Amino acid sequence: MKRKKADIRKRLKIHVRSKGENCDFELTESFCLYWWRHLNDAIFDGELTQPERFEFKSYRTMAGWCRPWRANRLNERSVVIGINSQIWERKAFLTVLAHEMVHQWEWEILACWKGNTMHGKQFFDWKGKLLYRAGLPLTISVDI
Repeated sequence: MKRKKADIRKRLKIHVRSKGENCDFELTESFCLYWWRHLNDAIFDGELTQPERFEFKSYRTMAGWCRPWRANRLNERSVVIGINSQIWERKAFLTVLAHEMVHQWEWEILACWKGNTMHGKQFFDWKGKLLYRAGLPLTISVDI
């Protein structure tokens, strides 16, 4: 399994470097889910559960969002992830998706949301992991 993770991470980094500037994609549920799965394996070791859905809206001030969807009696948690529909570069899209997945990790794994909208220490503890595992920065702003 360790070899598989290393291979996934290597291919992801190569893709980000070689196709990061590309604008040849359309934001769809299946496109987001495809990349969500790759990032989940490469960065989060497959710990996250598939989001309930992805949303696409145009916002002037937000590149993405993640909000809790539910937490049931079995302590199963899920989220809805939103991506700004005005994102055109692949690296920007992957950066935003990875950012929102860190929030998802906070909700599902740490089981906390209060104060989660603030980008604090737990959030930025992922900065090195995202860069090392996927070649992506962890920022709070992305040019769209």
